[in-house]
Amino acid sequence: MKISEVTSLDKWGELTKDKVLFPKVLAFAKTSHNIESVEFLTSMKSGAKSKLAYEKYIKTGAPKEVNLSMELAKKFHAVAAQPKPDWSKAPWDAATTEVLRLFRTNFTKVV
Repeated sequence: MKISEVTSLDKWGELTKDKVLFPKVLAFAKTSHNIESVEFLTSMKSGAKSKLAYEKYIKTGAPKEVNLSMELAKKFHAVAAQPKPDWSKAPWDAATTEVLRLFRTNFTKVV
């Protein structure tokens, strides 16, 4: 598998099972300060689309804040601002797509 092939959560799942490439991805993520992207994608693959995921990865100043466009982050913040947030309406798929795109760009040197 090549990093450029990781275009979906299914492909992400395949990558995490790659006994040669995935340890290299983890090592690079730690040294390049990109571990939050790896953790976010793993969380999305497991279906953790919740307030906890928002607070950990999306909320401004989150401990593992991922890079999202301002436009997309605002959509998450709007869901969070509701009296009873419905996290199923948050744009998780769009966030995953953005993080996957950044992953492919930032991790191209991992071979």
